[in-house]
Parts: sequence; structure tokens; C-alpha cells
Amino acid sequence: MSDTSSITHPELPAMGIVSELSPEDRAMLCSYGSFSFYHPGDKIILQGTPQNSLFLLLSGELHARRFDGTREILLGSIHQGESFGEINIFDPGTASASVIAVSPSQIWRADRMALVDFFQAYPEASVNLTARIASVLSRRLRTLMSQLADRVEYDFVLSEIETETK
Repeated sequence: MSDTSSITHPELPAMGIVSELSPEDRAMLCSYGSFSFYHPGDKIILQGTPQNSLFLLLSGELHARRFDGTREILLGSIHQGESFGEINIFDPGTASASVIAVSPSQIWRADRMALVDFFQAYPEASVNLTARIASVLSRRLRTLMSQLADRVEYDFVLSEIETETK
């Protein structure tokens, strides 16, 4: 459950997608979102629910998990300074995974409309922020493509072995 009474740093430090913004631009962006504190086990995002926010993990650790029928798949950990929810800023939809706190975590969150307002009010800072988000998404896509290629290669080798043993 989100708690704002334990917020220790009501500011956006120079980390992750906001690291290239000036202190003044980070202070302005900060005012377009809100800070929350989560305890281990708290759900920040639920898979399949509408999601239209950008998040920045200021402290703690989170897990991105996908529920596939009866299986739960750990997609990865989210660490201090990392962001999530970027895709839904540009293409609003439902969450493809759940995000759950695994340690006490402080998060800054801004919804799509607040970010649109920020983009209109601060176009220069917005270009910088958008470029950083695009960089994060590009790295994730590159990693995913590499993992997919590894999986295809693994499946091919496995099928060759199975063919040879028959």
C-alpha cells in the first residue's frame, strides 16, 4: 500500500531518465508528479489494468512479474534510478506485467496528462527527457532481440540434437 508519510527526499535526484536535466528542470518536472512509499509486497502496477504513468524508482527494489495462466514469470528486477511505464506514456494501454515492491521503495510517478503539460511548458527539457526515455526503450528492445535470437538458436540446436538421436 502506498504511503506518503515516509518520503525522505521530495525531489528528483539526477538519476536515470532525469540525470541529464538541470536541477531547475528536475525541480519543475518533480512538481508534475507525486512521491509514494511502498512496502515489500505492495503492488505498484497490476498486469492487465489500465496504465498511463511514468515511474522512477528513487530507492528500493521492485520486481516485474508476468502471470501466464497458472505460472508467474519473473521478468526482471527494477533498481534505484531505473524507470518503468514508459511505453504507456506514448501508447496508453494496459499493463503487460505487474510491478511489486520487494524492499521498502520510494517512487516518483507522473501520469500522461501531467507529462503532456510539462512537455508544453518546458519544451527544451522535454526533448532531453524524451531522448532519455527513447534511449532506455531502445536498450530494452536491443536486449530483448538478443534474448530472442539466443532462444531461437537454442531451439534450433535442441531440434538438431533430437533429430540426430532418432
